[in-house]
Amino acid sequence: MSIFSISLPADIESEAARLARDEGLSTEQWLTALAMDRVRAALQARAFFESRKRGADWSAFDAVFGVARAGGEPPAPGDEREGD
Repeated sequence: MSIFSISLPADIESEAARLARDEGLSTEQWLTALAMDRVRAALQARAFFESRKRGADWSAFDAVFGVARAGGEPPAPGDEREGD
């Protein structure tokens, strides 16, 4: 393992320490487990969307969302909704 130094706002640091204590871990162990879980989740999400992309039917996508859809023209200036 490598050492990685982070700075946390005081309120976050104290809450992380409390949560770690509640689980019987040191703050460092708790933050390490948190980072490992988050990285794994990000990698799983990436793999999921890459597999979906590989199986995508891009001609069907373009038929719905492309310029060739009904009307055939991209949005023009002035087509914005109120508040945009």
